[in-house]
Amino acid sequence: MKTNNKIESSAKCCWFSWHVFGVILIILATVIFLFFPELFQHQLTKNFVLTPESRSYSEWKKPTIPLYMDVYVFNWTNPHEIKNKSTKPNFQQLGPYRFRVHPDKLNIKFFEHNSTVSYNMFSKYFFEPDGSNGSLSDIWTTINMVPLGAGKKAENWGYFRQKAVSMAFSTYKEEVHITKTIQELLFDGYEDDMVKLSTIFTNDTPFTRVGYLITKNRTNHLSGLYNVNTGAENISELGSIKRFNHLSEFPKFKDECRNLKGSAGEFFPPNSSSNESIYLFLPEMCRSIPYEYEKEVTLHGLIGRRFSVGSKALDNGTIHPENKCYANQDDVMPSGQFNITTCNYDFPIYMSLPHFYNADQFYIDAVDGMNPVKEKHENFITLDQKTGITLEVTARFQTNLLLRDYGEYINLYQDVPRVFMPIFYVEQKFIMDDDKASQIKLALNIPFIGQIIGVIIFALGIFMISFHYFKSFFTSKTSNDSKSLPLKPGATTVIRDVEMNPLMKKTNLKQ
Repeated sequence: MKTNNKIESSAKCCWFSWHVFGVILIILATVIFLFFPELFQHQLTKNFVLTPESRSYSEWKKPTIPLYMDVYVFNWTNPHEIKNKSTKPNFQQLGPYRFRVHPDKLNIKFFEHNSTVSYNMFSKYFFEPDGSNGSLSDIWTTINMVPLGAGKKAENWGYFRQKAVSMAFSTYKEEVHITKTIQELLFDGYEDDMVKLSTIFTNDTPFTRVGYLITKNRTNHLSGLYNVNTGAENISELGSIKRFNHLSEFPKFKDECRNLKGSAGEFFPPNSSSNESIYLFLPEMCRSIPYEYEKEVTLHGLIGRRFSVGSKALDNGTIHPENKCYANQDDVMPSGQFNITTCNYDFPIYMSLPHFYNADQFYIDAVDGMNPVKEKHENFITLDQKTGITLEVTARFQTNLLLRDYGEYINLYQDVPRVFMPIFYVEQKFIMDDDKASQIKLALNIPFIGQIIGVIIFALGIFMISFHYFKSFFTSKTSNDSKSLPLKPGATTVIRDVEMNPLMKKTNLKQ
C-alpha cells in the first residue's frame, strides 16, 4: 500500500512539473511572438547609427565595392559655322570614357552633443581602358571656357574695359571653340596664357590650369566640409546634411532655396514608408535635388521604392513656382535645366539630364545631335522599403554652357546665337550584388523566423499540458472498462476464496 502511494505521489509530482513547464513555454512563446519583432527592429535600428565602432563605418569612410564613372562628351563638329544663322551647332557623342573611382573621407570628427560628423571628400580617378570606348588621346572640340568666362565677367563693364578684354582675346588668339585631347579637357587640364595673366593681377582665379573636372581628382580642399547627422539622437535624421562649409544655408539664394536639406548621399533613414520626394544634397549644383517617387520595384527579391529626377528638379519656376527663388532674374529660359552660375565663379554653366531628357523641346531643337531616351538618360535611386539601404543608383547629369553675345564691344562673341551648348555628361551606376541582398533578406526574415519558433514553442507547451490530461482521461477510461468486463463462470468463487483464505493469498503471491 505504501509503495503504491509513493508511486502515485511521484507520478503526480512528475505531471505537475510537466504542467508548470508547459505553462512557462506558452508564456515564453507568447512573449517571443508579440515582442521579438519589435525588439529586433529596435536593435537593427541601433546598428544603423554611424559611429567609429559601427559595422558601416569602414565602408562609409572608404568603400571597397568597385565604383566607376563614365564620361560621355559631345564633340562639336561645325564650330566655324557658329555665326551662320542658317546652321545649328552639331554634336557627336563620344565615349564612354570610364574611370575607376576611389573615394575616401578625411578630417573626420564626431560631435556627440548634436549627433553629427564632419569630413572632407577625397577621390582618385583612374582611367579604365577596358570599359571605355576610346582613349584619353581622342580629340575633342568644344566651347573654349577661358574667353567664355571672361566675357561673362565683362558683360556689364564699360566701353574701355570691354575693349581691353576684346584686345586680350585677339592678342592671345582665343577662339569660341577649342580642340584638345580628352585627357587635357577633363582631369589633367591645360595651360592658357590668359589664365596665367589673370592669376598675376587678381585673386579671383582659383586654378592655374583649365579643365572641366580638374577640381575633382585628388583635391579634398575643394570638395568642401560636410557636416551630416549620425542618427544617434533621431534615426529619421540619419545621413541628412546639416552644414556645408560651416554654413547651414545657401547664402546666394533666397527664401526656401536657401535651405540645406536631404541626404548627403550615403545614408537614408530606415522604416520610411512615405512616398514623398526625397532630397539629395549636391554641393556642385548649389542645391538639394528632389527625387520624386516613381514606382515600386523588386531587386534580388527585395522590395524597393524608386525615386527619380523629374520635372520639378529641372524647373526654374515656370512650372513649379516654388523653384523661382533659384532662377536668375536676367536669365529667362524654358524648363528643363537649372542655372548653377552663382556657385561656380559666375561661370555660365547649367545642368540638365543627358541629351536634355525631360527638358523643354526648345533645348533639343536649338542644336543637332540630341536624342533623349528614358532608359539611357534617366536619373534614379532605389531604396529598400524597410531598411532605407540603397539597392540601385543610376546618376546622370549633363553640363551645358550658355553661348551668347556677352558684350557690345567684345568682338569674339558678336553675332553668335544664344544657345545652350551640351558639353559632356557623367554617368555613375551602382547595383547591390546577390550576396549583400541575401544578407539583407536574412536580416529582414529574422523576426518572422522568431515568430515561427514562438509558434513551435507554444505548440510544445500546449502538448505538455494536454498530454497529462489526455493520459489521465485514457487511464481512467481503461480502468472503468476493466471493471465492467464480464467474468467467466467460476471466476467469482475463486476470487471470493482468495479473499477469504490468507494462505491462498500468500500462495498466489508467491506464484
